[in-house]
Amino acid sequence: MGHYSSDPEWVDIVPIPQDEGGPDPLAAIAYEEDYSEAMSYLRAVMAKNEFSERVLALTEDVIDMNAAHYTVWLYRAKTLSELKKDLREEIKWLNDTALRHQKNYQIWLSSPYVKRSSRRKLIVCGRE
Repeated sequence: MGHYSSDPEWVDIVPIPQDEGGPDPLAAIAYEEDYSEAMSYLRAVMAKNEFSERVLALTEDVIDMNAAHYTVWLYRAKTLSELKKDLREEIKWLNDTALRHQKNYQIWLSSPYVKRSSRRKLIVCGRE
């Protein structure tokens, strides 16, 4: 049993598994179990168009496992916007994440959104 399937906070969500093209796909990707489960829950909340604190936590988890997943970054940005979050905390998180994944373009594409949205200077990796 995985992290999300055993968490009471997620009992109302029916995960949507990855469709690899049927029961015998030609070239199925062997995802780690934790990543596969998290993505199944992400697909489900995206299908419901849910924007909540638990979705932010889920996107953070998925980004930690695969920082190059552009769709997760977009959904996180939309969730932040829908929740009208104070983006100073997001900037701190984004800076920490950027330091761990410096060669990841999705982080750098997300930065201007946060910058525009927060109307404040964005400091990434200690530079203005």
